Amino acid sequence: MLNSEKAMFALNDTKNEHLDSARARLGYSVGKASRRLKTKKIITFALAAALMLALGSAAYATGWFGLSSRLVSAESPYEETAQAAEATPMAAPNPISGGWMAQNGDADSPEAQASLAWEKARWQFMQEIQSGEEADHWLAENGDMHPEARIYDCFSQEMLDTLQETAEQYGLKLHTETAHPSTQKLFEKATGVGNFLLTEDATWQRHYLFEDGSFKGEGEILQDGKTYTYSLNRSMPGVLAPYGLYVKDPENYEEWQAVIGGHTLNLALRKTERGFGGFVLLRENNLFLTIQLSSEETAATAGKKVLEELAACFDYDVLCEGKPDLAAINNLTAVKAKPKEGLLTIADFAKTPEYRAAAAFHDAYNRYVDQNPPYEGYVTGQDWQYIYAPFPTGIEEMDTLLYELQESYHMILPSDAKAYSFERWVRPEYMTYLMSYSLPEGESSGALELGKATEEDAWKLMGVEYFLLDDQSYVAVTVSWDNGAWQSMIVYGSNSYELSYIPKGSFCPGLRGLLHPEAEGWAYDTACGEQISMTTDGSIEYPRLPAPAAVYETENAYVVLGFMDANEAMMQLCADNIDFTKFP
Repeated sequence: MLNSEKAMFALNDTKNEHLDSARARLGYSVGKASRRLKTKKIITFALAAALMLALGSAAYATGWFGLSSRLVSAESPYEETAQAAEATPMAAPNPISGGWMAQNGDADSPEAQASLAWEKARWQFMQEIQSGEEADHWLAENGDMHPEARIYDCFSQEMLDTLQETAEQYGLKLHTETAHPSTQKLFEKATGVGNFLLTEDATWQRHYLFEDGSFKGEGEILQDGKTYTYSLNRSMPGVLAPYGLYVKDPENYEEWQAVIGGHTLNLALRKTERGFGGFVLLRENNLFLTIQLSSEETAATAGKKVLEELAACFDYDVLCEGKPDLAAINNLTAVKAKPKEGLLTIADFAKTPEYRAAAAFHDAYNRYVDQNPPYEGYVTGQDWQYIYAPFPTGIEEMDTLLYELQESYHMILPSDAKAYSFERWVRPEYMTYLMSYSLPEGESSGALELGKATEEDAWKLMGVEYFLLDDQSYVAVTVSWDNGAWQSMIVYGSNSYELSYIPKGSFCPGLRGLLHPEAEGWAYDTACGEQISMTTDGSIEYPRLPAPAAVYETENAYVVLGFMDANEAMMQLCADNIDFTKFP
């Protein structure tokens, strides 16, 4: 039989209508105050015992409140079992055990059943895709007309039809609007959810928001010298969630409950030789909150106390509140200023020797890669491949072009480069663009690394004062050449953008050519007080995307911001994160 403490723990997460029903049976009055879950109710043992009888005493024992109640028993939707059986016939009688977790429903809910059905269908479509180019083209033509296609990663009409049929079969809606805030302030404005982190040693970024108040993001928590990564998902019922989670060997998780911050949390912990993994689950205010935590630094001896301490880093009162307003992000508009005398426009920059040399090299290298596809299914004409080192490149036609550019534009060519990526030194010759690498066949990822580094090392590599104005942003990747040019990838909330520093007269291998270099763009007065020139670079010319950019001129150099996919307002938000006065 449950003791009073366990009963109260369990009941603190019970639906309001169940509590009201129990009160009515016991003769308690049911008023407005009893329907509020903002602060937890103190439930007497008598009421707890009566309610357990009303609901069924087996509810707690069967994991109704915990991880096990969220999992649909299933083999992996990614066909791991079949592959394992084929590779190891002896494994066939013992298929991989696991369960599928929907982000917004218990195991027996329509949300969970639909989520698993859609993930199986989505994975099957992924296996049968014939042409990446055809898929990209379909999405480019249909994504605006069917926003759910972008949200659920559909790339054909058949796939979109299957998605819609799945939602209809289970009586669910589809998400139709999403937003990606670049800053914490925008996140709070769009969700109505304030800062929910109770420790300064934690980060929160890469947000995905939806029209019903659902959102997902990632972050890290530094605790006792160890780094824990977490994924936080807040989801509302009634919709087909765009993502779920397959949990292997759920029987290896230890489950329990703890009251933290006045909320009864359902926790689950798994310890292995590879580290620590756990879940913090809460169902309250008609929403599901799922926090998944992991760390490879934590020994397998870490126990329940560690997970409870991590769970205490979040403010659940804040996480369970808020009213969505995606228009706060999606309806942002650019603020355009009157150009100051002497402002270097994007069109002016496109006429400089520094731009023309870099663009000619980039264009020629991409034609070379198109003629020598690096992998099966490569889409030609995308214009996104780069070569950062060595120089000379060892490709005869590229080196011939380099010397011609040097002679024509009097550029100082680099002879060497050094690269930093996410707290490690890496080999720049393996980089295809700042956030990606292509290793020679047979090489392991270890071939990339040259040793550990810190973000401070990246700043030393750039050789400039700290220029980021929002402490939520950081330098993720930097390549520095020995001719003084360098290029960095700045991560800023859910966005990332390139920043290139090009000394006048120096060649910058990482600078991308504009799709429409003649575009004048507009002037913008940044938060630091400096004016810059910006352009969205026109419309897509499939398969090549435009290259939205901003340029700032100093006495000695050009500073260029490059954006992958950003509207005018988001570009300006990113530019406001830069103190341009710090560049020499």
